[in-house]
Amino acid sequence: MIKSSSNGELDGELNGELDGSEFSTGCLSRCKNIQNIVDGNCFGIGCCQIPIPGLKRVDFKAYSFNQSKGVSDFSPCSYAFIIQEDKFKFSSDNLTSLRNTKRLPMVLDWAVGNERCEAAQNKENYLCGENSICINLNPKSGPGYHCNCKEGYEGNPYLKDGCHEGYHLDTEACVKDQPARKSLLAINLAVVTNHTKNLCASEFSLLL
Repeated sequence: MIKSSSNGELDGELNGELDGSEFSTGCLSRCKNIQNIVDGNCFGIGCCQIPIPGLKRVDFKAYSFNQSKGVSDFSPCSYAFIIQEDKFKFSSDNLTSLRNTKRLPMVLDWAVGNERCEAAQNKENYLCGENSICINLNPKSGPGYHCNCKEGYEGNPYLKDGCHEGYHLDTEACVKDQPARKSLLAINLAVVTNHTKNLCASEFSLLL
Protein backbone atom coordinates (compact mmCIF):
# COMPACT_ATOMS: atom_id res chain seq x y z
CA MET A 1 0.00 0.00 0.00
CA ILE A 2 1.51 3.34 -1.08
CA LYS A 3 0.00 6.68 -0.10
CA SER A 4 0.25 9.12 2.77
CA SER A 5 -2.79 9.00 5.10
CA SER A 6 -4.37 5.89 3.60
CA ASN A 7 -5.19 2.34 4.52
CA GLY A 8 -5.46 -0.83 2.51
CA GLU A 9 -7.79 -3.74 3.20
CA LEU A 10 -7.50 -7.27 1.84
CA ASP A 11 -10.08 -10.04 2.06
CA GLY A 12 -9.68 -13.54 0.73
CA GLU A 13 -10.36 -17.24 1.04
CA LEU A 14 -7.63 -19.49 2.35
CA ASN A 15 -6.24 -22.45 0.45
CA GLY A 16 -4.54 -25.61 1.70
CA GLU A 17 -5.08 -26.99 5.20
CA LEU A 18 -7.61 -24.25 6.05
CA ASP A 19 -9.31 -24.45 2.68
CA GLY A 20 -12.39 -22.24 2.46
CA SER A 21 -11.73 -20.22 5.61
CA GLU A 22 -12.14 -16.47 5.33
CA PHE A 23 -9.07 -14.26 5.72
CA SER A 24 -8.90 -10.50 6.31
CA THR A 25 -5.99 -8.17 6.94
CA GLY A 26 -4.85 -4.64 6.23
CA CYS A 27 -2.28 -1.95 6.90
CA LEU A 28 -2.14 1.80 7.53
CA SER A 29 0.15 4.36 5.90
CA ARG A 30 0.55 7.93 7.17
CA CYS A 31 2.92 10.81 6.53
CA LYS A 32 2.62 14.59 7.04
CA ASN A 33 5.91 15.55 5.41
CA ILE A 34 7.86 13.93 2.60
CA GLN A 35 11.07 14.53 4.56
CA ASN A 36 9.87 11.92 7.06
CA ILE A 37 10.01 9.16 4.46
CA VAL A 38 12.97 6.79 4.56
CA ASP A 39 13.73 5.10 1.24
CA GLY A 40 13.56 1.33 1.50
CA ASN A 41 11.33 1.49 4.58
CA CYS A 42 7.75 0.28 4.07
CA PHE A 43 6.49 0.05 7.64
CA GLY A 44 3.80 2.72 7.80
CA ILE A 45 5.37 6.03 6.76
CA GLY A 46 4.22 6.64 3.20
CA CYS A 47 4.12 2.90 2.57
CA CYS A 48 2.96 -0.22 4.37
CA GLN A 49 3.13 -3.90 3.50
CA ILE A 50 1.88 -7.17 4.93
CA PRO A 51 2.60 -10.82 4.08
CA ILE A 52 -0.36 -12.88 2.92
CA PRO A 53 -0.83 -16.66 3.05
CA GLY A 54 -1.90 -18.86 0.17
CA LEU A 55 -5.28 -17.60 -1.02
CA LYS A 56 -7.57 -18.91 -3.73
CA ARG A 57 -9.63 -15.72 -3.80
CA VAL A 58 -8.57 -12.18 -3.01
CA ASP A 59 -10.12 -8.70 -3.01
CA PHE A 60 -8.33 -5.57 -1.90
CA LYS A 61 -9.16 -1.88 -1.65
CA ALA A 62 -7.39 1.39 -0.84
CA TYR A 63 -8.90 4.29 1.08
CA SER A 64 -7.67 7.84 1.78
CA PHE A 65 -8.36 9.81 4.94
CA ASN A 66 -9.67 13.37 4.99
CA GLN A 67 -6.30 14.42 6.36
CA SER A 68 -4.73 13.54 3.02
CA LYS A 69 -5.70 16.98 1.69
CA GLY A 70 -2.60 18.39 3.36
CA VAL A 71 -0.25 15.98 1.59
CA SER A 72 -1.82 15.87 -1.87
CA ASP A 73 1.05 17.85 -3.40
CA PHE A 74 3.59 15.07 -2.82
CA SER A 75 1.20 12.12 -2.54
CA PRO A 76 -1.80 12.61 -4.84
CA CYS A 77 -2.84 8.98 -5.38
CA SER A 78 -3.36 5.75 -3.46
CA TYR A 79 -1.89 2.49 -4.75
CA ALA A 80 -2.66 -1.00 -3.48
CA PHE A 81 -1.16 -4.05 -5.15
CA ILE A 82 0.03 -7.61 -4.60
CA ILE A 83 3.66 -8.22 -5.46
CA GLN A 84 6.21 -11.01 -5.13
CA GLU A 85 8.14 -10.79 -1.88
CA ASP A 86 11.43 -8.83 -2.10
CA LYS A 87 10.63 -7.57 -5.62
CA PHE A 88 9.75 -4.00 -4.67
CA LYS A 89 11.84 -1.40 -2.83
CA PHE A 90 9.92 1.68 -1.75
CA SER A 91 11.25 5.20 -2.28
CA SER A 92 9.70 8.65 -1.89
CA ASP A 93 9.59 8.95 -5.70
CA ASN A 94 6.94 6.21 -5.75
CA LEU A 95 4.41 8.62 -4.23
CA THR A 96 4.22 10.51 -7.53
CA SER A 97 5.77 8.24 -10.17
CA LEU A 98 4.39 4.76 -9.45
CA ARG A 99 1.64 5.36 -12.00
CA ASN A 100 4.36 5.08 -14.67
CA THR A 101 5.33 1.58 -13.52
CA LYS A 102 3.97 -0.91 -16.06
CA ARG A 103 4.73 -4.23 -14.38
CA LEU A 104 4.91 -5.55 -10.82
CA PRO A 105 5.78 -9.28 -10.50
CA MET A 106 3.39 -11.60 -8.70
CA VAL A 107 3.62 -15.36 -8.17
CA LEU A 108 0.52 -17.48 -8.80
CA ASP A 109 0.36 -21.12 -7.75
CA TRP A 110 -2.15 -23.04 -9.81
CA ALA A 111 -3.28 -26.60 -10.37
CA VAL A 112 -5.66 -28.68 -12.48
CA GLY A 113 -8.93 -29.73 -10.88
CA ASN A 114 -9.46 -30.60 -7.23
CA GLU A 115 -8.37 -34.25 -7.15
CA ARG A 116 -5.06 -36.02 -6.72
CA CYS A 117 -3.43 -37.91 -9.61
CA GLU A 118 -4.62 -41.32 -8.44
CA ALA A 119 -8.26 -40.30 -8.82
CA ALA A 120 -7.93 -37.88 -11.73
CA GLN A 121 -6.20 -40.40 -14.02
CA ASN A 122 -9.39 -42.46 -14.22
CA LYS A 123 -11.57 -39.52 -15.27
CA GLU A 124 -12.48 -38.46 -18.81
CA ASN A 125 -11.35 -34.91 -18.11
CA TYR A 126 -7.81 -35.96 -17.10
CA LEU A 127 -5.50 -33.47 -18.81
CA CYS A 128 -2.01 -35.01 -18.85
CA GLY A 129 -1.20 -36.09 -22.42
CA GLU A 130 0.91 -38.88 -23.91
CA ASN A 131 4.49 -39.24 -22.62
CA SER A 132 3.73 -37.09 -19.58
CA ILE A 133 3.52 -37.73 -15.86
CA CYS A 134 1.08 -36.48 -13.24
CA ILE A 135 2.39 -34.68 -10.16
CA ASN A 136 0.26 -34.14 -7.07
CA LEU A 137 0.12 -30.62 -5.71
CA ASN A 138 1.66 -30.04 -2.29
CA PRO A 139 -1.14 -30.73 0.23
CA LYS A 140 -0.44 -27.39 1.93
CA SER A 141 -1.31 -25.62 -1.32
CA GLY A 142 -4.61 -27.41 -1.79
CA PRO A 143 -6.00 -30.12 -4.09
CA GLY A 144 -5.20 -30.66 -7.76
CA TYR A 145 -2.28 -31.79 -9.91
CA HIS A 146 0.31 -30.66 -12.45
CA CYS A 147 1.55 -32.38 -15.63
CA ASN A 148 5.19 -32.67 -16.73
CA CYS A 149 6.71 -34.28 -19.80
CA LYS A 150 8.59 -37.50 -19.04
CA GLU A 151 12.37 -37.40 -18.84
CA GLY A 152 13.79 -37.13 -22.35
CA TYR A 153 10.65 -35.43 -23.66
CA GLU A 154 9.72 -31.78 -23.98
CA GLY A 155 6.74 -29.71 -25.01
CA ASN A 156 3.29 -29.01 -23.57
CA PRO A 157 2.19 -31.90 -21.32
CA TYR A 158 -1.40 -30.64 -21.27
CA LEU A 159 -1.93 -31.38 -24.97
CA LYS A 160 -2.78 -34.90 -26.14
CA ASP A 161 0.44 -35.30 -28.15
CA GLY A 162 2.23 -32.29 -26.69
CA CYS A 163 5.33 -34.10 -25.38
CA HIS A 164 7.83 -35.14 -28.04
CA GLU A 165 11.29 -36.64 -27.79
CA GLY A 166 13.70 -33.91 -26.78
CA TYR A 167 16.88 -32.81 -28.44
CA HIS A 168 20.29 -33.19 -26.85
CA LEU A 169 23.87 -32.48 -27.72
CA ASP A 170 25.90 -35.43 -28.96
CA THR A 171 29.50 -34.33 -28.51
CA GLU A 172 30.90 -37.57 -29.93
CA ALA A 173 28.96 -37.67 -33.18
CA CYS A 174 30.58 -34.80 -35.05
CA VAL A 175 34.17 -34.59 -33.81
CA LYS A 176 36.58 -33.75 -36.64
CA ASP A 177 40.16 -32.58 -36.59
CA GLN A 178 40.49 -29.01 -37.77
CA PRO A 179 43.59 -26.84 -37.35
CA ALA A 180 43.39 -23.48 -35.63
CA ARG A 181 44.07 -20.56 -37.94
CA LYS A 182 45.98 -17.55 -36.73
CA SER A 183 43.45 -15.47 -34.79
CA LEU A 184 40.68 -17.96 -35.35
CA LEU A 185 39.77 -20.91 -33.22
CA ALA A 186 38.11 -23.69 -35.16
CA ILE A 187 35.25 -25.26 -33.33
CA ASN A 188 33.52 -28.50 -34.11
CA LEU A 189 30.01 -28.36 -32.85
CA ALA A 190 27.55 -31.18 -32.50
CA VAL A 191 24.23 -29.51 -33.03
CA VAL A 192 21.27 -31.82 -32.84
CA THR A 193 20.76 -35.52 -32.33
CA ASN A 194 17.46 -37.29 -31.95
CA HIS A 195 16.02 -40.70 -32.75
CA THR A 196 15.65 -40.02 -36.48
CA LYS A 197 18.46 -37.72 -37.51
CA ASN A 198 21.93 -36.61 -36.64
CA LEU A 199 22.73 -33.10 -37.85
CA CYS A 200 26.27 -31.81 -37.49
CA ALA A 201 27.78 -28.40 -38.07
CA SER A 202 30.94 -29.09 -40.03
CA GLU A 203 32.86 -25.98 -39.02
CA PHE A 204 32.42 -22.87 -36.93
CA SER A 205 35.07 -20.26 -36.20
CA LEU A 206 35.34 -18.04 -33.15
CA LEU A 207 37.27 -14.77 -33.26
CA LEU A 208 39.81 -14.50 -30.45
